[in-house]
Amino acid sequence: QGGIALLAILLLGLVSWRVSGAVVRQVGGEPAQAILTMQQVAAGDLTVSLKAAPPGSILSALGEMIVSLRRMMANLGESALMLSGNAQQIASDSGKVSEAAQQQVDATSTMAAAMEELTVSISHISDSAAQTGEEAERASRLSTEGATQVEAAAGAMQAIAAAVTQATGQIKDL
Repeated sequence: QGGIALLAILLLGLVSWRVSGAVVRQVGGEPAQAILTMQQVAAGDLTVSLKAAPPGSILSALGEMIVSLRRMMANLGESALMLSGNAQQIASDSGKVSEAAQQQVDATSTMAAAMEELTVSISHISDSAAQTGEEAERASRLSTEGATQVEAAAGAMQAIAAAVTQATGQIKDL
């Protein structure tokens, strides 16, 4: 009876060892490492570096998601710089419009000259308004694209978190 019990314990140990190995392979490493990494990413730390995780594992997917988030943040930064540059251009154009208005006040002595400067100023304002409209439309488009990328990243993070939670539950059960 002792031999049978010992054989049953060894068999149970072997099965447990195989199941835990399969879970660790699916996660791509220790579940604690996956949880720690996800907590760091959730806290906004996109500098997290994952060691080489097996392809198809949760840690591998998490690494891909981090790279995607880094790319998305870089794109958002570039968009912000572009918007800043456009705002500076608009401010510069506004300064030019202001200078043109001052010139009109100074040139009131000659009606023909004032009318000519007014026509030039109106044309300049129209060009600036058209450019401002185009830049606003572009900013809106970039904002929409950024929101779409953030939603996609959030969905991926939720899927990974669910998979890690499930794997952790399986390990606890074991």
